[in-house]
Amino acid sequence: MNQFMLFYLGLFASLIIGIRFLLFLSPLDAIVLKISDWFCSDPSIDVALAYFMLIPLTIPLLVSESQ
Repeated sequence: MNQFMLFYLGLFASLIIGIRFLLFLSPLDAIVLKISDWFCSDPSIDVALAYFMLIPLTIPLLVSESQ
């Protein structure tokens, strides 16, 4: 397989794992409220946005420039 294909599959898998983690927390009411309050605060929302938006865009650029 192409190296980029493996890389994109890894990124896709990491995003699916992140989504599954958030969906797994939905039945746990008290914990979910604490986590959602944490994600609504200033530095943690940046972490969530970076995980789902910026990291999948920047890592392929870094890998393609290093080759």
